[in-house]
Amino acid sequence: GHALGCELDRDELGALGNRDRGRDLVGARRGIERQASDYVVLVDVSGSMTDDDRYDKVRSALTGMMDALDPSDHVALVTFSTDAEVVYEGTDKETALAALPPRPTGAKTDIGAGIEAGIAQLRRPGASPSGVLALITDGTIDTADDSPWATPDAPGWATLAEDATALAAEQSVAAYAIALGDETDAGLLGRVFPEARNVPGDEVGPYLGRIDAELLNFQAAEKLRADANGTVTAAWTNLDATGLVTTGNAQPTLTLTSTLGSAPVEVGDLEL
Repeated sequence: GHALGCELDRDELGALGNRDRGRDLVGARRGIERQASDYVVLVDVSGSMTDDDRYDKVRSALTGMMDALDPSDHVALVTFSTDAEVVYEGTDKETALAALPPRPTGAKTDIGAGIEAGIAQLRRPGASPSGVLALITDGTIDTADDSPWATPDAPGWATLAEDATALAAEQSVAAYAIALGDETDAGLLGRVFPEARNVPGDEVGPYLGRIDAELLNFQAAEKLRADANGTVTAAWTNLDATGLVTTGNAQPTLTLTSTLGSAPVEVGDLEL
């Protein structure tokens, strides 16, 4: 008889969580190269962001993000409280932070308004085919009465999800919900972008500092996800059992057929 074994390269899959190995093993082997991308950061500027120096920590984290990006990347900073405002848009990252308000003084926390403005930025004319949307908040929904996103069940959230689905058909967008506190509604980003990743607040600095690598990892994971149900089959031909018995010789052919488009495959333990 014969035995055939195959498995995904687990070291490579594990590299999705490691910046340098993620680039080398996944990015390079999948043909994913660093390209100019759009980075949209939604910053909560409600008054509670002064607690525990949260706002200052966010500004420091954004400095690290700017240092990590390439001059060809496009950055947009969106602040939100009662409503949302694009305070910076462009490629001159050195002046981007100066566009943020010096202190957060907003009275509300309209997360939906921020997400809407962020999606609009990613759909700007000339946008890159890849982008990041990062939501940073310490609050729960607290909006004006007429906001389309006044509650988690408000109809505006379904509209945002439809807009994100349309965006995903045109661009590869990695979304991150960064919660600066134990009880926030940052996770509502997952209603809009189902693959959004939740990031603990104490990781905001390191995470934004490697956001370009995280985007590469996200793109690699998208390609690997498409192979989740892939298979490798084996077929023997020219297997002359009679000749093998009478002469002790045979020259069979083994054909391996893979439906995997991107995932690495290791084949071993072949026996006849």
